Amino acid sequence: MEEGEQMRGEEMGLTVKQRQAVMNELRGQYLHAPPNEKSRILDGFVDLTHLNRSSARSTLRARATQGTGLVHRPWASVYTAAVIPVLTEFWRLSDRLCGKRLAHHPLPRDPGTA
Repeated sequence: MEEGEQMRGEEMGLTVKQRQAVMNELRGQYLHAPPNEKSRILDGFVDLTHLNRSSARSTLRARATQGTGLVHRPWASVYTAAVIPVLTEFWRLSDRLCGKRLAHHPLPRDPGTA
């Protein structure tokens, strides 16, 4: 390999985790800094991450994520286990109507769930 040539990926900069660590560190400093200091922090961040200035600025201004992902919160069941087979049979007999069309045909609920 000749001088000046680089292998693919050799100068990719920071890994994602390193970039996130730098962002988290600089975010607090950037948000509370006066305007001239913000410019200096932004210049250093752009040089380090190779992001364009606009993208780096919005990245530093963005809030940190609040958790690791979606939390599954199941809905409470409206019908008891005794009613579900009857509803399933009605759905099958009605040629599997969608919920929007079934809503026009009110069904009696289980007396125990009033």
